[in-house]
Amino acid sequence: MTTPLLSAQGLCHAWPGHTLFDQLSLTLPPGLTLLLGGDGSGKTTLLRLLSGQQSPQAGQVTWGQTQHPNSARPDTVQHSVFWLHPDDPALGQWNDTPARQALQAQLMPWPQARLQDVPALCEALSLTPHLDKPMYMLSTGSRRKVWLAAALCAQAPVTLLETPLAALDAPSSRVVVDAVMAQANSQAGPPRAWLWADYEVPAGLLPCQTLQLPV
Repeated sequence: MTTPLLSAQGLCHAWPGHTLFDQLSLTLPPGLTLLLGGDGSGKTTLLRLLSGQQSPQAGQVTWGQTQHPNSARPDTVQHSVFWLHPDDPALGQWNDTPARQALQAQLMPWPQARLQDVPALCEALSLTPHLDKPMYMLSTGSRRKVWLAAALCAQAPVTLLETPLAALDAPSSRVVVDAVMAQANSQAGPPRAWLWADYEVPAGLLPCQTLQLPV
């Protein structure tokens, strides 16, 4: 039986007057898992919990052998899970930074990152002409491509993606889908898990399992 790279047991999270999920459990085996949910279903909150950016109100998350109950995030998790929300206000700190430098900064925590893949991936995403521009000058789609390039090259044990095709042009969307599928199905190197959270199944995406958030 394949050992999951990430699992969650009995997660509970609620806002005043609204329960996002109650006793939610899941496992992420090596490969690609698709998480489906509409607006307000809790996709962002769940990814925050799975990444350790936010503590669950109840339940626990386990990365490999590292358990994370409703307490502070273990330092080891920072080197286990890549998750970066493209619309996170914290990314505003990179507004005046050239895109090339912002991308490199996101890869610095990952010693196993495939830096040699960055130029070809940026070219495939039509990002190369924009790499020396400050981030604030990039379109929404191009800014998202910078963060996606980091996620695709980091080689993290677990990578969490939320609606990664939003604001992307069709050719770039195909590049992202193909790259995720290739890495998720690769037999080279240590096993890796990908969680793709979205509203519906993107064209060309073939997950090993699909999870549905409660409506």
